[in-house]
Amino acid sequence: MAESAPPAKTGFALGLAMAVNQIAVILAPPALGLLTDLTGSFTPAWGLLSAMTAVALTATARAERLNTGRTRRSETASL
Repeated sequence: MAESAPPAKTGFALGLAMAVNQIAVILAPPALGLLTDLTGSFTPAWGLLSAMTAVALTATARAERLNTGRTRRSETASL
């Protein structure tokens, strides 16, 4: 996270990431518990967690690929 933010915005980016993380830590257990109670099964909760993990992995891989391409272009331009 720190490497992807501009140097002047590193603190803000890390603070925002930590705040979002803490909100998720507070809201996820009751929300998944409610989903389990409403459906009578743990399967939808596990499915939702799996889908969210897949989205996060895809976004991370995509951001890394874009960041790597940006780094290569700047290295080429400086030569």
